[in-house]
Amino acid sequence: MPIWFSPQRRRSCLSAGKARICWRLCLFATLAAVLLAFAVFDEPLVCTRQNLSPLVMRYGQVASGFGNSSWMIIGSLLLLLAAGAGWRLAADRRTQAKAIFLAQAATYFLIAIVGSGITVNVIKRVIGRARPSEFTQYGLLHFEPVAFNSHFASFPSGHAATVGAFFAALSFFFPRYRVMFFMAAVWLAISRVIVGAHYPSDIVAGLAYGAWFSYALAVVFVRHRVLFNLNAGGYPVPRPGLVLLMTGRHRRAFGPVSKTYLDLGAQRGH
Repeated sequence: MPIWFSPQRRRSCLSAGKARICWRLCLFATLAAVLLAFAVFDEPLVCTRQNLSPLVMRYGQVASGFGNSSWMIIGSLLLLLAAGAGWRLAADRRTQAKAIFLAQAATYFLIAIVGSGITVNVIKRVIGRARPSEFTQYGLLHFEPVAFNSHFASFPSGHAATVGAFFAALSFFFPRYRVMFFMAAVWLAISRVIVGAHYPSDIVAGLAYGAWFSYALAVVFVRHRVLFNLNAGGYPVPRPGLVLLMTGRHRRAFGPVSKTYLDLGAQRGH
């Protein structure tokens, strides 16, 4: 595993990931979306939440549990263990390649979920925005910075950040489904508004933070030539070796790929 991020490997691909990334435009769009949600949706939705139907409330309670990172972390660890066992028991190089890619993917998901979760929880407690449950007493914009109190940990949403990180990571492996993943992330994040845990602006900020965390982590992997390349638009896509190991239906979306990418030795300097 150390070879994945060795200095030699990084120096051999300094040119990797030089595609143009319009981060300023994306940052502006994120800030605009957060401000729009605050100005248009925060107060009306908090005031009308009590009028939601029991069916909608039930959906919110069920969907809200998806943002709990525990199952994602456990799943990533199990995949990592399975990859290690598969590599040791592999009878041929193709099976070894699959095990290595699976281990790399599991490591990526594990870092994305744990890293985004820890950092967003520190940020939200430093900001200290009051939750919707405190709306009657404090209003929309009451902050108690560094209070480290769960009643003042609304912005950004930690559950939404986990959902954003998870679906952004999935979209990098399966870019043809990115619209579907985006819609799923939004629908699941909305559940935090339904249950009264967050304002809409909180979940917009949380989704954006989680997605950006996964993106930044993917760029780190790109620069070490692990798992991803950046396409012309600056979007992470699977490296050719991973595409070769995909099923036929998913592989066709990436076009022809040289089989030399399955050579495990080539990963060191290819």
